[in-house]
Amino acid sequence: MAPPFLQAVIWANPLTLFIGVVRTAVLDGQAPSAAQLGLMVLWVSIALGSSLLVFIRYQPRFAEEL
Repeated sequence: MAPPFLQAVIWANPLTLFIGVVRTAVLDGQAPSAAQLGLMVLWVSIALGSSLLVFIRYQPRFAEEL
């Protein structure tokens, strides 16, 4: 429904894929494709890796910041 110039921005959002897969599974009763699962694994790996780097960097002060 978004204009064509916003399509790339929308698909760059990692939640778009997750919401689309859940929506298809719930409304259509179809399992996600291998490509969708691969992209989801990629996004989760990037998020886990970046959060691990942040945690390692701030580990000495982590308890103080909570």
